[in-house]
Amino acid sequence: MSVITNDYIRVNQYSRPGSKLTVVNKIIMHYTANNGGTARNHRNYFNTLSDRYASAHIFVDDIEALCIIPQNEVAYQANDVQKYVNGSPYRGVQALLSNANFKAIGVEMCLDKKGNITAATFNRTVDVVAELCKTHKLTVNDIVRHYDVTGKNCPAPWVKSPAEFTRFKNAVNLKLKGTVKKGKQWLYAKRNLYILQGAGDWNSKLAFTLPQHSAVQVDWDNLKNGWFEINYQGKKGYYSASVANYFDEKNPNVPYTCQSDLLFRADPKWGGKPSFRRKKGETINVVGKSANGWLKCTLGTQYGYLPNSEVYLKKK
Repeated sequence: MSVITNDYIRVNQYSRPGSKLTVVNKIIMHYTANNGGTARNHRNYFNTLSDRYASAHIFVDDIEALCIIPQNEVAYQANDVQKYVNGSPYRGVQALLSNANFKAIGVEMCLDKKGNITAATFNRTVDVVAELCKTHKLTVNDIVRHYDVTGKNCPAPWVKSPAEFTRFKNAVNLKLKGTVKKGKQWLYAKRNLYILQGAGDWNSKLAFTLPQHSAVQVDWDNLKNGWFEINYQGKKGYYSASVANYFDEKNPNVPYTCQSDLLFRADPKWGGKPSFRRKKGETINVVGKSANGWLKCTLGTQYGYLPNSEVYLKKK
């Protein structure tokens, strides 16, 4: 079942010329820059537009995704002139020369009243773009920003923070791979992760830092705004399930027992700075080996090294 609802505007010279696309080889991402405007609001606006040339194919908000121009027709979305290079208008995507309007589908993300792309809109847009990629036989490498095409500051949040655009493409890629997870699963942090207080809000306050290699159990069936609830040592917070590639599914921790009171070094060499101490009989997790064979051990957010010898550490 499609996540996109077709509700086409009338054919007119300003927003829907009725011309056919020559090819679909890219998806161009936009944002509306209109705080509080819904997909339906924008559909109605472009249906009566009469003073300038502008449009896009699909508008997405928290509630719905409306296709207002057929996917085989031109929308006036990305042939603007923002700057000149060697006397010609800047065009940053070779595959869209000489006029992106004839070669791409445009997707507009609506903003809430505070000017944010909400988690619900983000997730719905992931579904929309994944469907478009399947329909038109495209990959995540074919998803570009309006900024990439003409240099316009659009979508502004993704121009300011390219990592958000990368996060979006990663989420689309997971959809395309069809890796739908269900139930509860143990995951292991690949690096120190900032777990936040608000589900779906990258701007919310820090709840705690999850140490690299730490184990957490997540529930794929009970995501909140597309985010995991993370519980660790009595602390609770949230992390986006769309960046689950920051977790390992296989436990990297191998438990060893300390054979005596030990001082772990911050570097894999004798004379290195002290990192932490463990007492005889205590357990330490080994997560790897250095080039010279010393064991890399972890204690919370700290790392320490000792030679790979049962004189010091013995595998449980």
